Amino acid sequence: MGFWCSKIRTRRKDHRCETCGQTVRAGEKSWDESGLYQGDFNSYRQCAACKDIVRYFFWRGSFDRLEGYQLNELAEYCRDEGLIWPPQWNYVAGATLEPTT
Repeated sequence: MGFWCSKIRTRRKDHRCETCGQTVRAGEKSWDESGLYQGDFNSYRQCAACKDIVRYFFWRGSFDRLEGYQLNELAEYCRDEGLIWPPQWNYVAGATLEPTT
């Protein structure tokens, strides 16, 4: 038996998204993911753009809710779907979809 917890947080300092590797700046929101999965405890931080992409693939049925997904598979799924990888914008911080620098 396992559990999973997803919490959105406003960052107090910069950190890297463990999914795409981009920097989430202090003051921006990102997700803390943690839980017990297949007998192992996992935790990571994920930017809002990556969280949205993961939600999309669960919605499409590409990822099984019981099996989950591998972070390193996400880029391949995005390329197959014609999605931008890594995400080129920050959904939370900006009101625009302009690329960030």
